[in-house]
Amino acid sequence: MAISVEVKIASGTGVIQPCHLTYSEALTLTLTARSPAFPEVSFNADNLFDALTDLRLYLEGRGYLLLCNVARKDTYISNMAKEMGGGFKVYVLHRGQQARMNEMVDSLGEAPLELVTTVAQQRTAYEQWLRSL
Repeated sequence: MAISVEVKIASGTGVIQPCHLTYSEALTLTLTARSPAFPEVSFNADNLFDALTDLRLYLEGRGYLLLCNVARKDTYISNMAKEMGGGFKVYVLHRGQQARMNEMVDSLGEAPLELVTTVAQQRTAYEQWLRSL
């Protein structure tokens, strides 16, 4: 069964456009994305987080950011959330504090442009958070 959701992407100049995502799970998760900004693309991964990371890298190469919680500078996923939860939720992180289950948000939930970042910048922020513990 395929699930469809509309999200938004933003260009480097701040122009926001729709992006249609469809994903389905079998042995691996397949994520398909299409938007007026780019042709239809598909990514296969073990979980939604990893598939969305691949999509984000694709978008970054074209000057776009994904406007979803999964792309926020202050969110990241744990290995357990990837393996057991399929990557559908991410933790909101606070420096010097352990991540809390009650602060998990939907990976595909909408996030404002000022909170999202590149994959590399998010990873750096995550590593800084780890060192703050």
